[in-house]
Amino acid sequence: ITMAQIKVNQYSIPDDAITLAKMASGTDGNIITYDASGNPAVVASGTSGHFLKSQGADTVPVFAAAGGGKVLQWLSSSMGETSISDAGTLTAFNINYTPVSSSNKLLIFSYFANCTGAASAELKFKYWLGTDSTPTNNTEVPSIPYNLYVNGTAGSDIRQNFLSHYVSITSADSQYIAGVLTNGSGGTVIVCRHSLTAYHFVLEVEV
Repeated sequence: ITMAQIKVNQYSIPDDAITLAKMASGTDGNIITYDASGNPAVVASGTSGHFLKSQGADTVPVFAAAGGGKVLQWLSSSMGETSISDAGTLTAFNINYTPVSSSNKLLIFSYFANCTGAASAELKFKYWLGTDSTPTNNTEVPSIPYNLYVNGTAGSDIRQNFLSHYVSITSADSQYIAGVLTNGSGGTVIVCRHSLTAYHFVLEVEV
């Protein structure tokens, strides 16, 4: 009887009987998978630092670069005790930076605390982004301002407000990201009393 005459099926091979030594040799770093037809296939080893990426059903996975999310820059600013007159504006922060890439995003966090106004006090906050060092010469982001303090009662405070915004970077040139406070109270002064009234953080995130 020759080996060609011996028919071997899945039922004649005991479980766990095929050892690594019995498998055909392959390439270091490759991974065995199945193709769309259900046949064994090989995923070629990727570049160092790449991850195994699923491409969905009926498609062999691939090694690919990570999909972003890494923080590339961390910038910060703070604002001390201050007051803003009726219809007045105040630049809370104006940070100059150069993006790592124009395809990335900016994640902006702003924290305000201990701001007091009279009845009907209204404090608004806007972000501005562009290449001009004067904030309002740049593009307003978002188009609708955040209302931090609207129709309050005398002596009440903004104890804390935490704002965040995700902004597209439009240029790799050096530019400014600024936050501007506007007092629309109609005859009252808004006072922010604290050694550090506001904190602002700007993160450039890889996408």
